[in-house]
Parts: sequence; C-alpha cells; structure tokens
Amino acid sequence: MTILQGGPRSLAFIAAVALSNLPEGLSSATGMKAAGRSTRYIVWLWVGIAVVSAASAGLGHLALDGASEGRSRS
Repeated sequence: MTILQGGPRSLAFIAAVALSNLPEGLSSATGMKAAGRSTRYIVWLWVGIAVVSAASAGLGHLALDGASEGRSRS
C-alpha cells in the first residue's frame, strides 16, 4: 500500500521482498540440478535473469519518466 500511495520505500521492505523470493529460487535451482543441469549453468541463468530484470526496470523507468501520474476515469 505504501508504494501505491507514493510513500517512501524502506530497506526493510526491499529486504523482505528479496527474502520472500529466496525459497522459490532455491526450489527452481534444486529442480534444475535434479534434471541434470550443472551448477555453472544454474548460476549463470539466475545472473542473466537478474541482469535482464534490472535492465527492464531501468528502461521502464526511463520510458515512463514523463508519464502522467493521473488515473483515467471510465
């Protein structure tokens, strides 16, 4: 709710989001390892996902920087 209302983002909130995604990532990595993928492949896959996600967030921020914050009414 705080983010939707434009409030400040706290380090505790960002850490909580990151930690809540950790079990899902570990589960996926375990599944890939069980399927025969190498540790190197799994690590580079996650690094690639992080890089693409960060780049996408940055591009989205740049693309929408001048966008109106108003909401349309139907």
